[in-house]
Amino acid sequence: MQPPPRKVKITQVLRNVQNEQLSRIHAKHQSDLDILDDIREFAKQRSIIERVCAQSLQKLVAQFQQKREGAKDVEISDENKEHRSIATVWKNLLNEMDKVARLRLTSADTYSSQVAERAKVERLAKVQRMKRVEEIISLNHEEMYSSVHEMTKAKKSYVEVERIAQEVKEKALEAENRLKKGTVRFYQSRSNLEKTCAKLTSRSDACEKRSCHARNEYLLALGAANAHQVRYHTIDLKELLNTLDGDFYKKIKNYLSILSTTEVETNVFSRTCFEKVLAESEMIAREYQLKIFLQDNLVFTKMLQYHFDPVENDNVGILVVTDLVEGVNCICDQTLYISVPVLCGTLIAK
Repeated sequence: MQPPPRKVKITQVLRNVQNEQLSRIHAKHQSDLDILDDIREFAKQRSIIERVCAQSLQKLVAQFQQKREGAKDVEISDENKEHRSIATVWKNLLNEMDKVARLRLTSADTYSSQVAERAKVERLAKVQRMKRVEEIISLNHEEMYSSVHEMTKAKKSYVEVERIAQEVKEKALEAENRLKKGTVRFYQSRSNLEKTCAKLTSRSDACEKRSCHARNEYLLALGAANAHQVRYHTIDLKELLNTLDGDFYKKIKNYLSILSTTEVETNVFSRTCFEKVLAESEMIAREYQLKIFLQDNLVFTKMLQYHFDPVENDNVGILVVTDLVEGVNCICDQTLYISVPVLCGTLIAK
């Protein structure tokens, strides 16, 4: 047979509950700090990565832009709406890449100043709030513990006084019953029994008054202890938790919103820039590029023409056929001389 469970003191139970509450509040506080530290460290590292990437991209773009300095980008005005030269598209791509790099530098500053630095300040503020809340909770716990301790003292006094009152009352009733029945012991007279009965009755009345007073003290202490518990759990605890949190969750929401919004804006801007370059790259055509090349290099379009330079006193500037057969053969030779290069050029082109 197992022994009966050990009776635990009320004050000890209360102290255990209070310690558990304080422990859970510390755990919640630490959990919030861990999330805040993660967000701050992420924003800090993200800022470094974004800055290094943007600076490297700017350096790369500047390197290729310097190579293009002094180079003129020729476009044909009549066909500029339908076609783009390779040089123009390449220049626009570098310019758009530079714009994206500058925006990424701005994003790096945003991650650092609006998230990492502010999260650091919020962490210090939350630690200070926790210290203040912990002090107030400790005071409230001590007040509740004191009221429960007073209640246990009042209960102990009430139990003791009530036990004595009930014992005296039982003795008074027993003496009264013996007096009514006329039961007198051989060594006790009736007058002694009457005196004893009156004495016990008077003592019972006095004990009853003390019991009533002790009961009232116990009930008042009980009401005060319960009132402390009700106020603490319905009002004080909520206010303390509100003080501990402050605007922590609003700021966490803001930090996450800034991180997300910055990423969205950066990517949307980058997409807009390169969609324009993509559209221009679709306008590149060999025929247009060749026109630009020929327009910029007139040496390929300016043909050389030769004219008959007669000897002095020779007034004939046309073909004169003296022998029909010889004239036909000469014309055929010249025709073949002209046709062979043209045919070779056609084959090369094919």
